[in-house]
Amino acid sequence: MIFKLAAGSGLAVLAFALIMLPNRSPIVAADPQPLDRPAASSYPFVIWGPDGAIARIAIPTQTPIPCPNLQLNNSPPQSMQIHAAPTLNFPVQVCQLGIPKNVTSASINQQPLPIPKANPKNFLVIGDTGCRIEGNLQQSCNNPQQWPFAQLAQSAAMVKPDLVIHVGDYYYREGQCSKNPDCAGSPYGDRWVTWEADLFKPARPLMAAAPWVVIRGNHEDCKRGGEGWFHLLDPRPKPAQCPDYTDPYAVPAGPLNLVVLDSSLAADSKAPPVQVQQYRTQFQTIAKLTKKNTWLLTHRPIWAFATATNPLNDTLQKAVKDIPLPGIQQVLSGHVHLFASFSFRASDHRPAQLVIGHGGTLLNYAFPSPQGKILDGAPVDQAFVLSRFGFLTLQTRNSTLMQWKGKAYDPSGTVFATCELEGRTTICR
Repeated sequence: MIFKLAAGSGLAVLAFALIMLPNRSPIVAADPQPLDRPAASSYPFVIWGPDGAIARIAIPTQTPIPCPNLQLNNSPPQSMQIHAAPTLNFPVQVCQLGIPKNVTSASINQQPLPIPKANPKNFLVIGDTGCRIEGNLQQSCNNPQQWPFAQLAQSAAMVKPDLVIHVGDYYYREGQCSKNPDCAGSPYGDRWVTWEADLFKPARPLMAAAPWVVIRGNHEDCKRGGEGWFHLLDPRPKPAQCPDYTDPYAVPAGPLNLVVLDSSLAADSKAPPVQVQQYRTQFQTIAKLTKKNTWLLTHRPIWAFATATNPLNDTLQKAVKDIPLPGIQQVLSGHVHLFASFSFRASDHRPAQLVIGHGGTLLNYAFPSPQGKILDGAPVDQAFVLSRFGFLTLQTRNSTLMQWKGKAYDPSGTVFATCELEGRTTICR
């Protein structure tokens, strides 16, 4: 599918761009940049997965080393375990250890870790954050106005979220920078130096501010950034081979239930029968995981528009058809590089759909509101579309979980839109 992309901040516009390019394996062997660069500092962080909170640390190293200790409260230090040993493309060892529910403080090498809250109330959502370099699409990674993720992460940390939800697409530097001087020297390919540049360096303050729930995007499928995804971020044990599909799981966040769906392979504008069956099985699992007050977190939107005439996602719509999901209040996704919300009539029994794909990668042009248009057989009752870099916070309103107030911030931390979510209706202004 072809969409127009805006470079943001009033600068040059790339009007020929694609939101999704054909999958291709990164060229690693031809990369002239050496892997044996000077060791960088380590990156501690906390992810929240199906088995609870996990403390992790990524330590650049060419060979396996002893994992550091994790200090929990005033208890004796505990040795962390290896999640992923160093490899050729990823000379970084990832160590981890679970964080029990009753912990009030945790640290690794005297570096404090954010502690998961039993009842989080301030959620921060980001998506599509990496700097895009692929063929003719060469984003200005060295220009913070054109790739503002580092500033965005700093501003996001300042709002003091209880939990960060990243809806996918972390890795974007798939090709060599050859045409844009503002991305000169950028690493590329699915390897550690690229993931460090796209995610770990710029996101350090936000990783220190709160635990993360991470969702796999299409840029992390097995033909693109899958090796990095499973080495660094996926909260489950690292598989021997990159799987195309992974099972849904639930993250209990107090009275709120977060359900994660890996939609990285779900074709947008066509519905291959094999994929439809795969995702239908996953939606049947999701139906069992769903409780009252559930948010479904998945990279590709189920019910959204990519342009004024291009609805998404055909595969997921066919897969979920006739599977009741009454407890799901909203779907949080990215994939389309802008901020948007779509709601439907109460009689359609469909969750609200938010799109938070404006975290740093090249923006799509905004399009006129599709309010009143038909999407998967239902008219859009409320719609809001805006092309501007930023992030979203969702906070409880009147202590009622079915009522939320949202604030959309730009990278400087200035609010540019507000939203109210009640039941399955979202109204943004």
